[in-house]
Amino acid sequence: GQIVLQEDGKIVIDGVTSNAQGQGNLKASFLARIMPNGGLDPTFGEEGIVTKNYSEAIEIHSLVIRPGGKLVTGGSFDVFGKTSYMLSSFNQDGSVDATFGENGTAKFLFGQGQGGLWNNDFRAMALQADGKIVCTGITGKGEVISMGLCRFNEDGTVDEGFGESGGVITTYIGEPETRNIAIQPDGKILTVGDEQGFGNIVGKVLLARYTPGGLLDSTFAENGIAGIYVDTIDEQTGRFINLVAENKILIAGTAGPIITNIYFARFN
Repeated sequence: GQIVLQEDGKIVIDGVTSNAQGQGNLKASFLARIMPNGGLDPTFGEEGIVTKNYSEAIEIHSLVIRPGGKLVTGGSFDVFGKTSYMLSSFNQDGSVDATFGENGTAKFLFGQGQGGLWNNDFRAMALQADGKIVCTGITGKGEVISMGLCRFNEDGTVDEGFGESGGVITTYIGEPETRNIAIQPDGKILTVGDEQGFGNIVGKVLLARYTPGGLLDSTFAENGIAGIYVDTIDEQTGRFINLVAENKILIAGTAGPIITNIYFARFN
């Protein structure tokens, strides 16, 4: 889950919950809103907590506050062996925002209408200045793993003008995974993740930039993707990304299969 801070100082947390025995698939998400003094907000949901049940297994990874105070959670929804990227919208009081998507929920499925099993796993999302929401994670058919992007309009419909019918699949050597996302002031989209090395291929942390329309930005690094690695350490991951002063991009992650190191890297 994730934590966000409202303008009024209240704190919102999202996540998933299971049954009392802690067994079976996770089929419910929750939101909790905490007052600045640490107590649950009684004006939100039921005594500060909102739960939403789903018919199949879910994962919740991300949370954003939309203009006007509405909350949107992002995660993965598994139904009949096909996993979609899923957003759910809530009003300021915790009630379902029925004006968003279909009764408050919006979904995007890579490989829609195609055969075979697709590896779809939502990781993160970011809110654009125009209210659209860009989501990222992994996708790919069968044993293929690629970086995935999709975009929703402010009302929860898929933005058909983004990439190819709303989605973008980016392949790279070594099973690339995308873990986080940020939007530049000019609307360009940044994602950070990593690839797993194999054979003579050394795994790298990957920073990619896309145009507002969903194309890799050819003016950035090598055809839109920058890679960095420490050649003496395996299992490197890129997990966080922030835009800092002087047009710099700061990323953070971990490295090392035995002793885990935390690292920072900065790009122009």
